[in-house]
Amino acid sequence: MAITSGTRLGGAPINFLRPCLLLLLEESPGHGYELRDRLAELGASSPPDTAIVYRALNAMENEGLISSRWQRSTEGPQRRCYALTTQGREALGGWALQLAELDLLVGGVLRRLDARAC
Repeated sequence: MAITSGTRLGGAPINFLRPCLLLLLEESPGHGYELRDRLAELGASSPPDTAIVYRALNAMENEGLISSRWQRSTEGPQRRCYALTTQGREALGGWALQLAELDLLVGGVLRRLDARAC
């Protein structure tokens, strides 16, 4: 049975999209469609809907975690290019701590599940 309630990013909770986008933007600025495609590099089994990515980007920009500017494109209309702000870098650091704790918890659960199977 797959757990799907409230999930949007390869089975992960939708809020997990935020640290993923912040990390990708720390690596290099990008536009929404590109960022959605780059999520696969993090192991997402299926990319989230583009509208969900743009909603997350807009919310993070409103919170000051990222900034954006219009960028000319050689292949069509201008695109909004997103970049990480200082506040976004700090938020990513906070996410890193939370995810490390979650990693320990998930590891513990998986070890107990493996032991149960023996």
